[in-house]
Amino acid sequence: VDPLKEKEKLSSCSFKVFAEAYLSRYAKIHKKSWQEDERRIIKKLLPKWGNRMISSLTRTEVATFHAHVGQAAPYEANRLLRLLSKMFELALQWGYLEEKAMNPAKNIRLFKEEKRDRWLKPEEMPKLAESIEQEPNKVARDAIWLYLLTGVRKSELLSAKWEHIDWNRRELKLPETKSGRIHYVPLSAATCELLRKIQPEQDNPYVLPGHIK
Repeated sequence: VDPLKEKEKLSSCSFKVFAEAYLSRYAKIHKKSWQEDERRIIKKLLPKWGNRMISSLTRTEVATFHAHVGQAAPYEANRLLRLLSKMFELALQWGYLEEKAMNPAKNIRLFKEEKRDRWLKPEEMPKLAESIEQEPNKVARDAIWLYLLTGVRKSELLSAKWEHIDWNRRELKLPETKSGRIHYVPLSAATCELLRKIQPEQDNPYVLPGHIK
């Protein structure tokens, strides 16, 4: 293998080719939220730069893109910018960019983000419960109730399996948490009652089964 030719091959690859490498070599291995990266890449980044050589993207283009997305969705714009910054950082490490090249997503000012705390008022509970019960998808309906009753993260609940439930101790074991540690969630009587009403599907270990159509 000619190292020079290999280096030229990497530096002339498209953004789409590098995005595939990023997902397979980094995101799917190191990030539990890699699906979010994949969604942003497919919906936002590939339509914009998919056929461009990764080495041709400039800071001006990235900054303009960030500003454009931020006009309607500043939070999403910031996440896209952070994703791009990480991708270009790895592109430099993996040889897709020249060593002297700059990360075009660095030193771009993020939009200011405000914490959006919203607490449900007691008088709003009946209307919320009514709205949940009107949801025609039973799995979605069960999921929303379980979110409210347990307070766990979306990814944690979606990965919960029947084997993780200890009926005697009334606990849900979360083997894969954001902190990387095993966590045990106490289950109330209402939660246990709801779980017992959910019928396990054959050959599907998950409490909230998904279906491919």
